[in-house]
Amino acid sequence: LARTAAGCGVTILALTDHDTLAGYREIVAAGAVPAGMTLLPGVEINALMPHDLGLWESELHILGFGMDPGDDAFEAALVAQRRQRRIRFDHTVDRLRELGLGIGAQVATLARDSDDALGRPTVARALIAAGHATSVEDAFHRLLGHGCPAYVPRLGFGPVEAIQAIRAAGGLA
Repeated sequence: LARTAAGCGVTILALTDHDTLAGYREIVAAGAVPAGMTLLPGVEINALMPHDLGLWESELHILGFGMDPGDDAFEAALVAQRRQRRIRFDHTVDRLRELGLGIGAQVATLARDSDDALGRPTVARALIAAGHATSVEDAFHRLLGHGCPAYVPRLGFGPVEAIQAIRAAGGLA
């Protein structure tokens, strides 16, 4: 990614993965930051709105840039966010199983043991693979979207908490 971006003339790049600095760390650890490029640590935190402001599923996607990747408190906050994603993922898988739409214990186990930012798109792809949906959009429309039978509400940071965590780690939000 960094080489491709540099080849296109990008001189400053920030990776903004969901709830993790893993992409940034991977590029730095591999020594893969191209000469002449500045790589910024970045993160995307899906923050929950306490009031319905007409946002899709009451979420704001907060982007943070320039955090200290060695900040233990920030890493702990991101770990907590990812843990909430896993809990929601597991509850969604359980709800689908109760509906008779199991996506396979192997898929659930692999995802549960992963540190990836698990979410409903992962579940949607598993539903497609199991023959329970024809597309990600179909899975969301019929099963996973707000108000649907397998919908599980999100848990995690509100926007103020997300911004505070980013700023406390020296970043900008």
